[in-house]
Amino acid sequence: MAKRKSKSTKRSRRTFTKEFKQEVVQMLLDGHTASSVSKNLGTDNTNLLYRWKGRTGSRGPSQCPFR
Repeated sequence: MAKRKSKSTKRSRRTFTKEFKQEVVQMLLDGHTASSVSKNLGTDNTNLLYRWKGRTGSRGPSQCPFR
């Protein structure tokens, strides 16, 4: 059986600005699908977009508690 070569390259976490997250949530609220928003903005994870949307609750994206 072949051994796996382990690479010790460490992936860095992507960070997004509060304004970017608000823009994404507004696009979702405007009726765009998470898949299309993800493709257009270059984020690979639609679950992340849904999580951002969920954090807004009944508040609008401008009042969202993003970090």
